Amino acid sequence: ETERPWPQDLHCVYDTNCFPRAVISFEHLQHPILGPGELQKIANALRDKEGMNVLEDEAINCIWHETWIKAPAPNNNDRGGPLREAYVFTLDQLTLMATKLEDMIEKYSTGAWTNHPLAIDLVTNFQEYLTEVNDEIAELNANPGPTPAPNPNYFIDLKAWYKSIGKGDRYSKIKVQSMSMWDKVKYLYDDDGV
Repeated sequence: ETERPWPQDLHCVYDTNCFPRAVISFEHLQHPILGPGELQKIANALRDKEGMNVLEDEAINCIWHETWIKAPAPNNNDRGGPLREAYVFTLDQLTLMATKLEDMIEKYSTGAWTNHPLAIDLVTNFQEYLTEVNDEIAELNANPGPTPAPNPNYFIDLKAWYKSIGKGDRYSKIKVQSMSMWDKVKYLYDDDGV
């Protein structure tokens, strides 16, 4: 891609080709069936690199099972702190994510990216994420959270804020009452003239 809002890293310009060599999905990497294939992508990207010793393809499946499935605790799934389910997104956040994923799917499914192997992997991952995000959106729409109780101090806090932004008596009640905006802001003033 030639149009970028940021400059290309000088390391990419002078030292190496920074075009991606593989698209790796963490979800696929930890999956018991897809995991070895994702590890194979990493091995292929590292193979024939100076200073890298990569095992033969036949060993990848075994290595994956020995290091991922039999990893000693703690690992990322059983660490301390809140459960993964405790981290939730709002409906607005999920909608923005879905829109961005749809844009990325469109971008990497067309033009120069059509039938490019890395773009195909990328689009596959985006589609999986989009399915998850849309499922969460559907769940939130089907079971909306309770509406929070009104804050009884809202108008008191709003009035205090409004008084704090004035300079001198710039927003005194008498002055503002003579302005055309009075009907829109009169609730910000106390009945005692302040």
